[in-house]
Amino acid sequence: MSYRLFENLFASNAKLDQRDHEELVARMCLKIKSDFASPVTWQRLDEMYEVETDLDARTKTKVKNILCDMDTIAATTGEQKKKITQVEFLALADVIYSLGEECGYAIADPLGFYTWFLEQDAYFTTVSDMVPTGEDLEKAYTKWKRKALNALYYNKIRYVFVEALKLELPDLEKAGIVKRRRTHQDTYTFEDKKKLYTLQDARDRTGANIPVLDLYMGKYEGDHMITVKDGGPTTLANGELMKKEHNRAKGSKSNPPHFPHQVQLPLSE
Repeated sequence: MSYRLFENLFASNAKLDQRDHEELVARMCLKIKSDFASPVTWQRLDEMYEVETDLDARTKTKVKNILCDMDTIAATTGEQKKKITQVEFLALADVIYSLGEECGYAIADPLGFYTWFLEQDAYFTTVSDMVPTGEDLEKAYTKWKRKALNALYYNKIRYVFVEALKLELPDLEKAGIVKRRRTHQDTYTFEDKKKLYTLQDARDRTGANIPVLDLYMGKYEGDHMITVKDGGPTTLANGELMKKEHNRAKGSKSNPPHFPHQVQLPLSE
């Protein structure tokens, strides 16, 4: 990750010199560390700086993952003439967090996901004008944005984005914008790989020999014949050893059976 994230999406060089990007990251950390319960005012940030000598590993990992996703978005967009605001930047971070932690998905098309986010922001902004006077603080997105350092209001913003995300997940997945995130249950263990080595008679599907030492050197991976995306299970009957670079090139494409141990499985709709 680099300054590109902030330069392309959020800040001018002047703002970077004023270290506004560091304030953004601190607010992200405080939100996640408190499970979205703490205000993110300057006073609360100062309290965190005084008490915390270092962040816990959980918060560090989650913030790092969000920033990596946002940096990938920034790389695909290039530098925007009109930057997003601090509130919008933090809302985008919250949606990325919820996509992975609450929905179990990952971003597959960074530009497509960012476009979806901006479309939702535009829609919520337009709908806010229809809220009757006197009810706007309770129901209007634009009013919430003005008070977004308060946990009540940044959670209202987070809620409308996440509800829209959950509603549209099937369409976003079908469009290739998001994909289901793999878990440890979708990964072949080293014991599985040793069994596949024997079942394949120490050869890959091209007929090339698999040196057993290369297995221990991490040069071969356990691949899903029918991919996880297509509903393939993590079983020996659906597995095979494949050279790491060949597995990367294969991507999310499913293969037909090749070895005697493999069973033809129906693709999910």
